[in-house]
Amino acid sequence: MSFVRVGDTFAYDPRTLYPLELDDGDIRHVNEVAGFSVRLAGESGGKEHDDTDRRVTRSMVLQMAGSKQYADWLMERLVAAKVWVPDGTGYCLVNDPNYIHLLLQDEIDRNRIRKRDAKNPRLTIMALLRDGDNCRSCGRTVNWSDRKSPAGGTWEHIDIGQQPTRQQEYVVYCFGCQNDPMAEATEAPRAPQYGTKTKAHVKKALGKWPTKNEIIEYINGQRTLPGTATSRQRTETEDATPTGQRTASEHATTGQRPGKANATPPPPDPPPRGSDGVSGADQMIRGLPDLAPPGRDGTGSALPGLAGTGLAGPVPGRPPRSRSRRGKPKSPADAGEGS
Repeated sequence: MSFVRVGDTFAYDPRTLYPLELDDGDIRHVNEVAGFSVRLAGESGGKEHDDTDRRVTRSMVLQMAGSKQYADWLMERLVAAKVWVPDGTGYCLVNDPNYIHLLLQDEIDRNRIRKRDAKNPRLTIMALLRDGDNCRSCGRTVNWSDRKSPAGGTWEHIDIGQQPTRQQEYVVYCFGCQNDPMAEATEAPRAPQYGTKTKAHVKKALGKWPTKNEIIEYINGQRTLPGTATSRQRTETEDATPTGQRTASEHATTGQRPGKANATPPPPDPPPRGSDGVSGADQMIRGLPDLAPPGRDGTGSALPGLAGTGLAGPVPGRPPRSRSRRGKPKSPADAGEGS
């Protein structure tokens, strides 16, 4: 799978506007030729073609153009504009990141690795401490605020095919050397230069700017950089730290043990309900006889066998209490008096 990327100035690039320089030039020809070129670029990266690597065959051009005459007319203008060059029985794309750039699958995979590692402080901080602002290929002082010119600063892999990335293989590069396929990494500088942005970035990650001896200890592996790392990036010594970052289940505290050791017991099942939707406990209470006497005489428990002042019957050795007349129904005589 491949992706075609066109530059920001593609629409007004002289190579796009080349058909207008011909005697029969027309603005419609610009759209025809430019659109056909982008279609060819996408076809040249298809994995279904075994012999294509930014290259198209003559039969592919004829199939897309529809006729031999129209294919010759299109390719004549694209070759003259130096967008495509003849290559044997076909044509090869002039791959230009600022015009038409065909990203093949291996390049897409490398870009994903670059983006992932650029977010890993264990790689970036070590590269800054070891290399400073010096490009490991050409030695120039990079500008971390510049994201377009060759002098801009970035990170690169000595061998990006070796994964996971190791700290000693992650270095500081300039954009010019990163885009140069012949550029090679050299030895780390003996006296690296640290600019304002580099120091601020390191201070944010470490909490302070390290001393010269601490920098040497970081580079020699005697100090461990802070930050999280995946298990693939940890070395054996980093995994064996006595800080208890990895705790075995049998030695873990109660809050750390997984599984059933800390599981909360499930709540008891509710009592079964009868056919009328009433639970068994409610049915049992409803079936008890009414042991409490009518009125508001008792204040204790009315169940048998339990002590309470509301039990029926007098208490030995204690005179009976007088019953309150509040709430006592009126007799017919009293009712007549009130009327």
